[in-house]
Amino acid sequence: MIVIVQVLLVIIAVLLFGFIIFIHEFGHFMTAKLSGIRVNEFAIGMGPTLFRFQKGETTYALRLLPIGGFCAMEGEDEDSDDEGAFNNKPVWKRILVVVMGAVMNIILGLALMMILLVQQPAFSSTTIGEFQEGAATQAAGLQVGDTFTKVDGYKVTTDRDLSFALATANPDAVEIEVLRDGQTLTFSDVKFHTKDNDGTKVLMLDFYVNPIPKNVGL
Repeated sequence: MIVIVQVLLVIIAVLLFGFIIFIHEFGHFMTAKLSGIRVNEFAIGMGPTLFRFQKGETTYALRLLPIGGFCAMEGEDEDSDDEGAFNNKPVWKRILVVVMGAVMNIILGLALMMILLVQQPAFSSTTIGEFQEGAATQAAGLQVGDTFTKVDGYKVTTDRDLSFALATANPDAVEIEVLRDGQTLTFSDVKFHTKDNDGTKVLMLDFYVNPIPKNVGL
């Protein structure tokens, strides 16, 4: 069973890698076509050809080794007299064709991030919304509405920053900086409650942060 799972993970990884390559090369291909540049071959994979077909001036191919891909344009590697050759097009078109591969990867990353984030009903803030009973942070002077700005000198701008800073802090002496009513306040040597985790003291969070409703910016 473990072997099957490992094989499936490898297959999924190869497919995802191939998809990323496809998106990248498609950026070159699409821009080249729109710019009137002749594309001789559009291929996913390298090495021996597994499958190919011709459509118009372009050969489309799937190759054996899933380690790359290419969009072979006329006049890309050497000068050509063809009117549709890469070397005969204006510089701005050539630059656009080259950069569109990376641009498509950026667009893909943003699209995947949006698909994942849109499923969340809300996001975590860095502002204290509620304390647990007997909270050490409340006893140290923190209040509901305080917004974390630093933990042990580590700048906090997101909930992930806050989680990381507290997870790596010494629970016996944490320096916390918060913003309260427009003023910055610092609380030194805040002692958190801890729990034992295989002989290691682990800091226990004793407060909850306010949720941020899902919006276009998040």
